[in-house]
Amino acid sequence: MANISMFRVCLLMSVLTACADTDGGESELALPGSPANAEAAAEGVLLASMTLNSVVNSAFGRVKADLEADPLALYGEIDRALQEQGRTRVEIIEAAARELLPLAQQAEEERLALDIYASVMRLAEVISSPREGISWQRLGNYLDDATLIHSRLDVKFYAESPERRRSAYYFAPAYNVVTSTQIVAMAADTFERSTIELVYKDAIEFNERLVGSGEADDLGYLSDWVASQTPGSASMREKNDKDPIVYSVRRALAEQQRALD
Repeated sequence: MANISMFRVCLLMSVLTACADTDGGESELALPGSPANAEAAAEGVLLASMTLNSVVNSAFGRVKADLEADPLALYGEIDRALQEQGRTRVEIIEAAARELLPLAQQAEEERLALDIYASVMRLAEVISSPREGISWQRLGNYLDDATLIHSRLDVKFYAESPERRRSAYYFAPAYNVVTSTQIVAMAADTFERSTIELVYKDAIEFNERLVGSGEADDLGYLSDWVASQTPGSASMREKNDKDPIVYSVRRALAEQQRALD
């Protein structure tokens, strides 16, 4: 009981710190209606999240053919790629969680925002040990959490009201970070390639729903809401092309598709 209470205190302090980091920084979160350079705007809000996604997706693409012979190849490749950037898996996952919290809180669904933050931070703590020291029960609990979070976010991706589209917009980066951390956990637990590929296929389907498949007339579920919130007389496509959240989702989608190619 004492350990649980201490965890709750630490979690609360982490949440307060993350929230405090946004004080005076509202301009960075003034979305949509972003600067013309969508990539730079996205990096200003989601640099760690996009880095995590890129590392995990590219690592899977490089080693997927080797997983049958070496089930730990993916976990090791993720670590190697992060070390090249001077990061560890724990540092990058914690940094992504801290980015997601103030963004998701703008959807005004505090419980879900905090649940995602706490879940991702718990995974960072679980995998802070060398692999042989990881609690496999806690790792399995995280994988159950990730599946549940995806289900909760799924409601936002398929609801038709404007309020739901707004919520989906602010939670969209969280979906892709949870996908990436789910793959990290599966890599630690030496899941088979075919099982990891199912996670990718689900993520691709949902991201295409959000931002379109790339076809000329398919801008995705978020397009109307983003355009309605973005000032100016530009076309819907132009407004979506300038949006940092749409950029981050399109980037994750392209990387996930390459990972499976």
